[in-house]
This record gives sequence, structure tokens and C-alpha cells, in this order.
Amino acid sequence: MAKEKVTETTVSVVVLKGKFLRHDGGEYRQNARLDLPENDANRLIALGFVKAYTVLLQESQQVSDPAVSVENPEAQPASEQVIPASESGAA
Repeated sequence: MAKEKVTETTVSVVVLKGKFLRHDGGEYRQNARLDLPENDANRLIALGFVKAYTVLLQESQQVSDPAVSVENPEAQPASEQVIPASESGAA
């Protein structure tokens, strides 16, 4: 009788800033992305060494782009603009 191959669920993670990880003979520095077995990933997430890639994507999409507003300090608001009498049609 043949043994059934057990497939292990993996989680794609990113090594957090200032952290260093050795796993299965490989060395991974900050911002490195790798796939880990779910148990290892959960343990390293709890320890603060990695973060799930899907979580990082969601966080980056929630950050809004910076807004810039440019105003001309010499321009008067429309409500305060003075229209010369010759242009207003008054005589």
C-alpha cells in the first residue's frame, strides 16, 4: 500500500525591517519574501520576524496618497473680487 503524500499549506511572508531569518539553509534579510509552512509562518509572525504578504498588500492599499493644495496668495476669493464699474454695466 502506497503512502499518501501530505501536502503542507504554505504562507507567503516578508521579513520585517531590521530582522534576519535563516530557514532551510537559506538566509533572508529584511524585505525578503519567502514561502513558509503555515506552522512556521504563524510562529514567526507571533515573534515579530515576518508579516504575511497578503496583510502587507492590504495595508499598502489602505494608505492614501498624499494630497497637495496650491493657492495663489495674491488671488482674491470669488466672493471678494471687485468688479470695476465700467465692466459691471453700471453707468
